[in-house]
Amino acid sequence: MKNRKKSFGIFLFAASLLFAAGCGGPTDLGPLPTLAPTHTPAPDVDLPDPTTAPDAEYTRIIELNGEDFNQTAHFMREGEGTVVVKPIAHTGSYSFCLSGRMESWHAVSLDVKDKDDHVINVSGKNMFMAMWVYHESGQLEDLSCIVTAKKPDGETETIATITQQAIPSNTWTLVQGMIPVYANVTEPRIRLEMTSSSTDFYFDDLRLTYDTQSVVAANRDYNIITFEGIYCDFEGGENPFVGRAGNEKLTVKKTSGGAGEKCLMTSGRTANWNGPSIDLTEYGLADTTIWVSFMAAHNGDAPTMVKCTIQELAQGVTDESKATYTQITMTKKLNSDEWAEATGKYTLKANTEKAILYFETDKTEDIYLDNILITAKDPATLEIEDGKITEKEETFDTSGYENIFYLTADGANDQSSTFINNGSAQCARDSKGHTENGFKISNRGATWSGVGLHFNDVGMAETVVGKQVYISFWVYQESGQALDFSATLQANKPDGTSVWPERVSIATLPSGQWTFVEGVIPIYANVSMPQINFEIPSSENADYYLDDVTISYDPNSVVEKYQAYEDAAQESQKKIPLDKLSFGFDDNNAFFTARGNATCSLEYGGYESEKCIYVSNRGQQWEGIQADFSMYDIFGKTVYVTFRVYHEYDEPFPIQLSVQRNDGTGDAYDTVVREEVAADGKWAQYSGSYYVAENIKKIYFYFETPGDAGFEEAATKSFYIDDVTFELVEE
Repeated sequence: MKNRKKSFGIFLFAASLLFAAGCGGPTDLGPLPTLAPTHTPAPDVDLPDPTTAPDAEYTRIIELNGEDFNQTAHFMREGEGTVVVKPIAHTGSYSFCLSGRMESWHAVSLDVKDKDDHVINVSGKNMFMAMWVYHESGQLEDLSCIVTAKKPDGETETIATITQQAIPSNTWTLVQGMIPVYANVTEPRIRLEMTSSSTDFYFDDLRLTYDTQSVVAANRDYNIITFEGIYCDFEGGENPFVGRAGNEKLTVKKTSGGAGEKCLMTSGRTANWNGPSIDLTEYGLADTTIWVSFMAAHNGDAPTMVKCTIQELAQGVTDESKATYTQITMTKKLNSDEWAEATGKYTLKANTEKAILYFETDKTEDIYLDNILITAKDPATLEIEDGKITEKEETFDTSGYENIFYLTADGANDQSSTFINNGSAQCARDSKGHTENGFKISNRGATWSGVGLHFNDVGMAETVVGKQVYISFWVYQESGQALDFSATLQANKPDGTSVWPERVSIATLPSGQWTFVEGVIPIYANVSMPQINFEIPSSENADYYLDDVTISYDPNSVVEKYQAYEDAAQESQKKIPLDKLSFGFDDNNAFFTARGNATCSLEYGGYESEKCIYVSNRGQQWEGIQADFSMYDIFGKTVYVTFRVYHEYDEPFPIQLSVQRNDGTGDAYDTVVREEVAADGKWAQYSGSYYVAENIKKIYFYFETPGDAGFEEAATKSFYIDDVTFELVEE
């Protein structure tokens, strides 16, 4: 049955290709034909057209529907493929088709321009995109609308993605979403990509609009210059300030009233707003909170206040008359030559592009300033050393702590084997260390890939639960850029699932420099199986080195239960009654999901129904399809399972229904059904029973093909599953 259905589908597909080839033409198709299209299906539509579009009040950028063949000129090809107009439409007679794609990343892109090819400036605004998508692959597909733009440094970055998963075949599906365009990016471009396969896809009634009243802040991560803060005590004669009006005279002079020997004097002021200023524009501080502190005095005849004010100009605005002014802080009223300190903080507007901070008074007397601090970090976390801003180092009193791990690669011992390798990472002793040798962690393939230390390996897993744990280590990396680095706690919640709640980290680990990191992690009283993982959240493959790793705990500390875990555990105990679950897959409900790197897809050619599950792209025997039964009321009960299986190979090979279970201490595996499926091209039915223990926290049923002796090649073979039933056995 399956082969016959496939052959018929291939015949129809080939016929449609031949027909399309015969209808081909040059790129410039001229006016629309007057004859009716040869193929105008009336596809099913999952959702009705909205009565009020989400962007009904927005300003239109462009609308494209394929009815004018020349509209293809708005699109650019990325990779292989061609944008053409075809007589398959959501509305009207035609739509766009990206055909000839060879890889899933082959796509089509669209600049933010109107129908006359004029660029529309949407920086700092919310843009909205809507379109209808259609394909004929015969399986569920995923489509992504990827929006890229240029950062201030000229490099292109992805700023937003709209993803529509599981788009059904032969059905028009609406894809839409809001796209925030950061205020400090330019040249946004929209890329349409069928990310799940290289199949052709159609799109119609594409609409781009934007909200002229919206405000999207600049992305501070895109700033060319990182704002490390500004501190001036003028003791070395330095002065980054300039006169705001240009007629002021700024002089570093000796003083007896400031914090040191020198201060900054501003004279020659002819208006109250004249004074020393500093331009903060290059730092891109939109939507950023800054703290300002300073000491000030004046030489006026009457008491007055010295004020700190910021001038802001919105993105794209050059008219100074449209600037806004905000007073950040001021001193008390000061008599002549009286010094005082002022502190304040202010959050810049989300759309600010230009920002100038300056000092002023109500009149034109000379202003004296000293110890000026401008920072984007809470001053309570900072200290000034030799005129430079540094972060305060936390000091930990570990005198009452008991040691658990102390790992060094120096001397005769190589303690690399104490670490657990997470993912593909490998740990080995290396001559590069903080003191002598160190531990090199290489071959990483994911951000979480690295090494870990398991408290259970030294018999401390239960001891440290509910205690404070101290972690310190030296770390080094040479990627050429600053990376964030974390020692992350991993533990099991009461429901058996893993969680990563706390970490000791450094946000900017410099390249080429050994750095000391320390901190304290609370291990909640209601977790189990704790371990510490060393990882680089910002890099998937950068090598790193560790040395002098210390982990200890405070036996007298008390860490309470984390209530959210308790609530989640209670909620997870509310199980769904399992009477009987049957799946024939004709309703497009796959129920099962891919396991590992396998592919799970719905295909035509079931046993007696139209559809079944096709399991392919398997690289290891355990990869296949799985279903999570943890939410069903099956614990302490026996589950009876029946299913049909089919394959298209010339030799028989075994199929296995297995169970992966976890009781909170780790995963274990059981076999429910193992059968050798014959090579006669027919569906075979099998069944089996499995008792689910009451103490199980998590359980999966999954299909695999064990590569037993004599069946080694079976470990990666594809197969079909249909008519799966789960029901409880009456006791």
